[in-house]
Amino acid sequence: MSLQVQFLTLSLMAGSGAVLGIGYDLIEVLAKEFKLRRWTTAIMDVVYWLAATLFVFQVLVYANDGQVRLFVFIGLLVGVVIYAYMLSRLVRQSVTWVITLLVRVLYGLMRVLHVVIIRPLLYIYRFLLIIFGFIITASTFLGRSMLQWIRYVSKWIMRRF
Repeated sequence: MSLQVQFLTLSLMAGSGAVLGIGYDLIEVLAKEFKLRRWTTAIMDVVYWLAATLFVFQVLVYANDGQVRLFVFIGLLVGVVIYAYMLSRLVRQSVTWVITLLVRVLYGLMRVLHVVIIRPLLYIYRFLLIIFGFIITASTFLGRSMLQWIRYVSKWIMRRF
């Protein structure tokens, strides 16, 4: 393995370490912001490590045909440490800000949906209930009136004959 391939592998592993740090912080912030249960976080961690392993392996295959050497692990460690000291706080704040923004936008869309669609449908439903209630009340009143009128007419007819 040439020196150029070793430096390429070392730099790609450092970059991969930074990407792994970003992924880990992303999962941690999501679990904190959405107050996920422990078992959900555990499943996310397992999926993260499987994806991280596949990612690092793919990068390693690209860089040096998948040869694992000590400097591969050193590169990963250097990338994670540099990320943790330089970018971790910024990434966490950015992800928190994006989540807050998305939640607010979603809440606003739900409010608009409620005002534009649901509230008018409720008004139409209430109006139809009032109309049907009036029709039923009027029908009942007319039906009773007709029955009383029929009784009155039938008594009047019976008295005449």
